[in-house]
Amino acid sequence: MRFSLMEDAIFSTIEKWNLLYEKMQSSHGIYSAFSGWVYFETLISKLPKLLSIGLIALAMLYLPLDSCAEPTTENIPEVVPTPAASKLSLKSISSGPSDSKYIALTFDDGPHPVITLKVLEELRIRNIKATFFVLGERVKLYPSILQQVFTEGHEIGNHTYTHQNLHALSDEAIETEIRETQNIIKKNIGFEPKHFRPPYGVLRAESKWLLQQYHLQNILWSVDSQDWKFHNEDIIYNFVVQRVRSGSIVLFHDIHPGIMQALPRILDTLLAEGYHFTTVTDLCGLPSFCPETQDIPFKAQNPVLRIQSLK
Repeated sequence: MRFSLMEDAIFSTIEKWNLLYEKMQSSHGIYSAFSGWVYFETLISKLPKLLSIGLIALAMLYLPLDSCAEPTTENIPEVVPTPAASKLSLKSISSGPSDSKYIALTFDDGPHPVITLKVLEELRIRNIKATFFVLGERVKLYPSILQQVFTEGHEIGNHTYTHQNLHALSDEAIETEIRETQNIIKKNIGFEPKHFRPPYGVLRAESKWLLQQYHLQNILWSVDSQDWKFHNEDIIYNFVVQRVRSGSIVLFHDIHPGIMQALPRILDTLLAEGYHFTTVTDLCGLPSFCPETQDIPFKAQNPVLRIQSLK
């Protein structure tokens, strides 16, 4: 339609100007000159209309094809709010309140058969609780270590199944990563996590609706230990203690050997500076579990998880 409209406007204009030219060329005498002049005035009076039609036709030519289609909601997923999901925010959380010296330690990419156990030992000695964002494929390899993390009172989060960059995946692939990790965690400890951390901290804004379907809150961080980049314990130690503030969420990885040497020093220094350690849930005052998905009797058998809320 847009091409025929453009052609009509262009050819109509050319035809009228050619006709005028022929009339003026064939004009002999007063009457012929007068007739040509009258036709010229008529054409001039219609010129704005012709130009408008031409401009509209050109605009339609360069519009995307889909912009002329009727709007549709066929492929837009419907998100039905639930009581649990309504308490969650699509905004990412990277820190907690700064009015008291509470911080949350988080450990990504585990469980690991050696490093995770060492981390647990250092936390246990100091009676510190933390949040572990685990990978589904590693839970499959080391289910007993995940169970130990859980039974020692630490919080479990979803870090996807295979640690892919979610920005490059379709929503269907992201949903699979989330669902399979939720399932394998629940299979081993009896409940589904309530927190999610995307690999590299990357998740498209238009994909965050997937988190609501699983009652997950997107959790990032405010202090990156850089243990994935630097394997020297002094560098990791200095990087963390110089940046921690009240309300910090600190990112570690319990798969890199450097954390085993740096963590004891970091913990002792921060304790000496008056910091208190808690889980992401308690630091940020988030819901402790989602009734629609959690196995409440199982949680009742593990009262160690019921850490008193800061609020």
